[in-house]
Amino acid sequence: MGKRLVMWIAVLSVIPLIFSGPDWYGSAPTAEHTQPQPLASSLRTSQTTTIEFGGLLGFHYSPNNVRLSPGDTVKWQGDFTMHPLVSDESLWPMVDTGTEFTFTFNSPGIYHFHCFFHGSFGMNGTVTVGFFEYLPLVHR
Repeated sequence: MGKRLVMWIAVLSVIPLIFSGPDWYGSAPTAEHTQPQPLASSLRTSQTTTIEFGGLLGFHYSPNNVRLSPGDTVKWQGDFTMHPLVSDESLWPMVDTGTEFTFTFNSPGIYHFHCFFHGSFGMNGTVTVGFFEYLPLVHR
């Protein structure tokens, strides 16, 4: 008789849990839990990063490697007559006049640029777009 009593007590103690709905294990999923949340990068405004070159920097870009989010812009500042700017991926035609050039990077990727005259001397750089949303930013 003892085993039957224990079994009935167990059954009777589970019945309220069954009829109380999902609250006994936590709240039921709602639309707000099942909808994808926007990425933090989609909530931010686009930014501009300035890269300077020539002058006191000589044959060097500063910074020479930058990380951006899609939609961010890079502004190169220096004398393009002495240091024509070339995109290795042909994103823009060679810039060989003026002192300022901007380009907005909309697609994730790794993009390389260099000085037409001094690229072989190390005057080159990289723009990394995306691929790092969940990693700390080193250059900004």
